[in-house]
Formats: sequence, C-alpha cells, structure tokens
Amino acid sequence: MIEGYNDYKAIQRQWLAIQNNEDNQRVLKEYESLQQLIHKTLQRKSSYDTQYIAITLLDGAMTNPGNVTIQNITFTDDGFSMVGIANSDESYQSYMQYVQSHLIRWICNGKQDIQQDSGYTVFHMDGHPKEHEHSHAENDRS
Repeated sequence: MIEGYNDYKAIQRQWLAIQNNEDNQRVLKEYESLQQLIHKTLQRKSSYDTQYIAITLLDGAMTNPGNVTIQNITFTDDGFSMVGIANSDESYQSYMQYVQSHLIRWICNGKQDIQQDSGYTVFHMDGHPKEHEHSHAENDRS
C-alpha cells in the first residue's frame, strides 16, 4: 500500500511539474487561441452559407418577376425552410430548378398546393446540406 501511495505522489509531482512548465503553459494558450479562431471561422462560414442561400432564394424569385413571391424564409442549425407563392405550376417548377441548380451542395425538397379558386400555387421548401444526409446514412450503419 505504501508503494502505491508513493507511486501516486510521484505521478502527482510529475503532473504538477508539467502543469507549471512554461512550455506547457504556452502550448495551452496557443491551443485555446486556435480553438477560438476555429470557432469564429465556423461561425463566419455559417453566416456566409445563410447569406448565399437567402440571396439565391430571392434571386430565383426575381428571375421570374411577378411569378414567384416569397412569404417567409427561416434558417435553422441544420438548414432552411421557406414558404412562397407561384402564379402557376410552371413558375413553381422553374423556381425549383433555379434553386436546385444554384444550391448544388444542398438537398431541396419542395411541396406545392394549388389553390383551386385562385389558381396560385402555394409551396413549401426545405433544404439541408448534402453532407448532413451522408452523416445520417453513416449513423444508420453503425
């Protein structure tokens, strides 16, 4: 038992020596600095993705002036959803093709509901990154 305690004390002294070592403290500070930089970079990338998606969705509506109106765009941690109105099925299809051709790294699923009395198409679209899809498939295999 005494040998075990002596071993413990020796390991504790080594650990304290490492913790108080200037090189170790410098490395820990650099590591924390890098972690902060990574966090900021990931936040910036997320912001750029959000801006790109918003511009693409709006630009798609503007390429069909008067044919597609966006009612709402909502961004979540794992993608986006939107609600819009198209004045015809053709306008809706054209808009979906535009969005899907510009958001290549995204999977966009659209659902439409044609309003019989007005002839307008109300649609809802959800989008999430394709990598997100792969991670679910890999998780299912585990």
